[in-house]
Amino acid sequence: MRRTALILSYLSHPAFAPVIALSIVLTSETYVSASLGPDLKRIALGLTFVNTFVLPLLFLSALKRIGIVSSLHLDKRKERIIPMAMGVFFYGFNFYLFYSTQYPRIIQQLALAMFLVALLSLLITFVTKLSIHAAGIASLFGGLLAFSKLFGLDLSFVLVFIAVLAGLVGTSRLLLDAHNASELSLGYVLGFAVSFSVVYFGWA
Repeated sequence: MRRTALILSYLSHPAFAPVIALSIVLTSETYVSASLGPDLKRIALGLTFVNTFVLPLLFLSALKRIGIVSSLHLDKRKERIIPMAMGVFFYGFNFYLFYSTQYPRIIQQLALAMFLVALLSLLITFVTKLSIHAAGIASLFGGLLAFSKLFGLDLSFVLVFIAVLAGLVGTSRLLLDAHNASELSLGYVLGFAVSFSVVYFGWA
């Protein structure tokens, strides 16, 4: 059971959320997808993948190698500060790139939402521990829910799948003793509230 929970934790890592959200937006039947050619879509996905997944993972691996963090899971709250701070930098840089190159606003808003979730998660970590897995998947759900409402899209299947996955992720984190229920709840509320608000109310 713990092995399954560990695999699920890896597969549901919050760093996947920005790429998944952007992929759904870019393949949707909206003007956003229609207004961007294949090259611009690939650039957008490539930038997001590098800035929100590759670079943070490389930095975290380097910290593990030199002994600043004891585990890639970042089980200890104090060990989370430096890698999360660098994650905030990379997520902020990702938002800046989209904002400065005039990509459609919905893409800018999604990038901003993920950046703010990362920033607020870092600030909260100075005080207490929260589940960034929960924050990541809840931000994915919140952002896509707002996107579906704004554009009149039926993303019911996708949203139900994410909701079920969120429950499984929370269960896996509990089984691994990585978090308690309050830390998971804090992550869920933060991720959903920030992403939904940023996208739905157009904070970009």
